[in-house]
Amino acid sequence: MSPQSHRRQAEEFGFISVEILGAVFLSFLVLVALMNIIVVQYGLGVVRAAADEGARSGARLNSGASATAACEARAADVLQSIGRLADASSGCTVDGDQVRSVVNVRFEPWFPGVPAVEEQIEGRSVLERPPLP
Repeated sequence: MSPQSHRRQAEEFGFISVEILGAVFLSFLVLVALMNIIVVQYGLGVVRAAADEGARSGARLNSGASATAACEARAADVLQSIGRLADASSGCTVDGDQVRSVVNVRFEPWFPGVPAVEEQIEGRSVLERPPLP
């Protein structure tokens, strides 16, 4: 082995590790971004379910006050399953013959500089009336 070829190998040693570190870093970046998207989509599904469940729960009762209370309790119960993933709040109203449940949610991104995801999701259900005798 000539001294020049040995010197060339010594100079090139370690160059590939920089490329591998860059590729690993970018791979982790993409993985975390995909995981964040999956978590937000899961959370939005839970919020949709909370709005629908709250409206359905309130629609089973005939009076406005008890329908609103049942709706808010059920929506809050379902929203507990997203835990610390998002800030969520719900509210219910009775509009005529419908129970309306509105859930506001805000997902904070895992990367600084990325805007937060904010949604307002609404669920409606028709009040159930007791059968006529």
